[in-house]
Amino acid sequence: MFTVARDRFAELLGVDPRGIAPPVDLDEDDYARVLTVHMAALVAVDAAGGGRRAPADAVGLSIYLLDREHAYWQALHTHRAGHTRPLVMSRTVFLATLTRPLPRERP
Repeated sequence: MFTVARDRFAELLGVDPRGIAPPVDLDEDDYARVLTVHMAALVAVDAAGGGRRAPADAVGLSIYLLDREHAYWQALHTHRAGHTRPLVMSRTVFLATLTRPLPRERP
């Protein structure tokens, strides 16, 4: 599963997947969920494409992806006038995570 996801992410991101190895502990309980395996593949490809090292554990995957998200919000704020500040985006995402989808009020 890791290899298929890695190859597809590499194709989409324009990265050569050769040499991008799966995490050494891929058969551990931390990677029992499909989402975690896909996160590992995405992070491995993104890190390789940016000349960085992928985190060594499943917790590091989440940290890596959150750092990338914050960097993206900062770039939007810096390069697009009027875009929401990164701190506000962080709070909004946190609140949305806690509340889950809510119906839109109708007038």
